[in-house]
Amino acid sequence: MHIVERVITLDEFRAERFEPFAGPPFGASVLMKNQMSHYVVLDLVGALMGSESHELVVRAKRLIENGERTIVINLKSVTTVDEWGLGELIGCYMNIVGSGGAMLLANPPSQFCQFVAKAKFL
Repeated sequence: MHIVERVITLDEFRAERFEPFAGPPFGASVLMKNQMSHYVVLDLVGALMGSESHELVVRAKRLIENGERTIVINLKSVTTVDEWGLGELIGCYMNIVGSGGAMLLANPPSQFCQFVAKAKFL
């Protein structure tokens, strides 16, 4: 998995038209309602599997430590997800929300939605 980190403005956020995933265990995101001056986007590319997916949690923790509170995790280019990868996404969500932030899980591929449904969260 590869992570591309970028910072976008409110106008860029609106232009991207992120498709939110608000199903359990992630809940609805306040990012779509709040107008922030900027958003940090983590574009995930490739397979979100195994121990390689832990980099996502590390990156999110670093962002939180640096004061970021609005993080978009873009799944548009994710090809495969396994249990470990899903667990790391949940860990990110818990860390971000637990620190008073908000996370938008965006553009999930249909395979991701099917996987979450099979995991009995929906």
